[in-house]
Amino acid sequence: MASAIILIITIPVVFIILLIANKNRIRPGAPSLILFGLALLFAASANLLFYRVGRSGESLLFSLGLLSLSIGYTAILTFVIQYIHYEGRITRLNIFLLALEPVVTQVLFWSNQGRLFTITEISSEGIRSLLIESPWLNVHTFYADCLMLTAFFLLLRDFNSRSLAYRHQVKFILIGIGMSVTLNHLFISSNVLSSQEWKLVPLLITGVLFCMGFFRAGILEIVPIARESVVENMADGWIVLDKDNRIVDINASAERIVGLTRKELSGKPAAQYLSNWPNVLNSLNDAHEMDIKGSVQRGDDWLYLNIHISTLNDSTNREFGKLIVWRDITARRLSEDARQRARDEVFILLHSITSAASRALNLDDFLSETILQIVYSSNSQSIAVYLFDEAERSTRQRKLILTAHHGLPISYESGMEVEPERMELFARVLAQKKPLLVPDVQFDIRLPAVVSEHEDMCLLVIPIQVDEIAFGVICLTKSGSPVYIADEITRLTTVTDEIASFIYSNRQRQLSIALAERQRLVRDLHDSVTQKLSELVVLAEATRSGIQAGKLDTPGQFIALMADSARQALKEMRLFMYQLQPVDFQRDGLATVLRDRLLAVEAHAGIDTNLHRDKDFSLEMEQEIAFYFIAQEALNNVLKHAGAKKVNVLLRQTKLSNILEIEDNGHGFDPGQPNSGGIGLRSMRERAAIIGGKLKISSSPEKGTRVIVTVKRNKKNEDGY
Repeated sequence: MASAIILIITIPVVFIILLIANKNRIRPGAPSLILFGLALLFAASANLLFYRVGRSGESLLFSLGLLSLSIGYTAILTFVIQYIHYEGRITRLNIFLLALEPVVTQVLFWSNQGRLFTITEISSEGIRSLLIESPWLNVHTFYADCLMLTAFFLLLRDFNSRSLAYRHQVKFILIGIGMSVTLNHLFISSNVLSSQEWKLVPLLITGVLFCMGFFRAGILEIVPIARESVVENMADGWIVLDKDNRIVDINASAERIVGLTRKELSGKPAAQYLSNWPNVLNSLNDAHEMDIKGSVQRGDDWLYLNIHISTLNDSTNREFGKLIVWRDITARRLSEDARQRARDEVFILLHSITSAASRALNLDDFLSETILQIVYSSNSQSIAVYLFDEAERSTRQRKLILTAHHGLPISYESGMEVEPERMELFARVLAQKKPLLVPDVQFDIRLPAVVSEHEDMCLLVIPIQVDEIAFGVICLTKSGSPVYIADEITRLTTVTDEIASFIYSNRQRQLSIALAERQRLVRDLHDSVTQKLSELVVLAEATRSGIQAGKLDTPGQFIALMADSARQALKEMRLFMYQLQPVDFQRDGLATVLRDRLLAVEAHAGIDTNLHRDKDFSLEMEQEIAFYFIAQEALNNVLKHAGAKKVNVLLRQTKLSNILEIEDNGHGFDPGQPNSGGIGLRSMRERAAIIGGKLKISSSPEKGTRVIVTVKRNKKNEDGY
């Protein structure tokens, strides 16, 4: 009857223990509580069955019940050790010692050497009871008491260091363990424990108190943290000194920093063992509170530290020692240094790009220089710049054209015009306006086969854009690891933004130049060809009116004037058309450019032309450009104003000078007259002055004009020094 009542009480107690422990199974002590609950349930079940199986099964059930009780007491001790954060005490040796007594008990029971265990049946008032007599049971009871007393005193020692909420928890655990020990001794003194059904009662009382602690104090819900464990295992190192600056205590982190153990330092003067820290030693007597930055070498690495020194005062505010706290800031320092290096690299790279932008004559030159700097600074294997085809601005599907690249295999050269709509990766980057990283191109089906066939290669695609205007994408590849990290992608995006700004500025500048050139051409057409055509129209209308009125006796004179106006308009139109054509000095040279001009304009205007160039004649690029524009201005004057039939252009060279000479047989003019030659002659003089040359104009009415430009030869460049 008693065993059934015990089992009925045990079942809900075990259910609560298992439910709470499983709910908080990651908390310290929860696994031990689960083991305790299962042991308690198994012991109660074995106790009940002990009276139902008869003599044949009594030995087995008694043995299992005894083993369950041993496991239950052991589980309580391990729970307490985990609860107060003494997990380090649960070593393999201690586990072996805890398991020793239950194993010995089982061996002695089943071997029954010297008949240590005797089961006797008694009957009183119809109640069947079994008494187990054994000297070893006293040892077993003593072992259980030792486990419970150890757990009790560990908790009691930890009790004073707890806050009020945690003390409330510890109170229930202490009462539960204390009542178990008390009942054990009470039952022993009254010989009650000789009866099988009462052996479980002390452990069951402990379980009931634990359940009360779950609901009343939140055991496992609010897990206490051992102050000693926190202080000892904190990342910051600390050293406690007494008032004579002797080392009193030191934690593990400070041991690693100083390089000595607590045993070696305890009681020793700080000046003797902290000689590598002169700033710390000097500060011990200088200030009550002080922060110091320091570093120390450990092997091949350096530790960077923030050191805080403060005084320790008693309740009367008298100083009794000092506390030195060492905070390891190595990771933060290295991270800051890495970020600073990255910022410096970006600054240098941006400065290089800005310099390239100022030097570049066109976009191709700028991109060619810039992509090399990007490849080497980012440790990339290749780079490709795709820009939209500006010629297809009005079409719906604009193509991306490979404009510049470095490090691409030859197989990549073909088919480098792509439509974003057919290249999903590019389309996504342009739509989302942010970089896209492909860690391994082999596993991305959006890439063409010529790209995805490469092993262990990552791809970074960055949009080239300014605000909402997209110009194209930059593709970077890197083999092996590591792939592009977040900070690196941010830096490369910043650099790409600078490239986009240059492209935008370059196109805006080209647009402005084109607009200015268009306005100039309109002006030139109005001032030259349009006026000549207007004169031609007026002459034609006057001639027609005179003929109709019968008042025009000599129409041939008017027709001749009309022919002259038409010829002059044709000359200026040919000049106008020639000026629309691009000129490439670097490819053709000055002599070829001037010959093309004479053939395209003057020769078609009926002017006899002659160009002579000395064999070794050579100029610097700046001089060639100046000579060309001076010659063009002089030839324009011959065509428009001189009425010449012949023009000679000479490119001569002497020992000291390079000479350009243009001579015609036209009407000429008087250079001494005010404003003679107009803006054209002033422009010619300015261009000659820029290259350090001299301009001389010889002319007189009806005797033609000679323009001579002389510039000193640059011997240094010609001789290659």
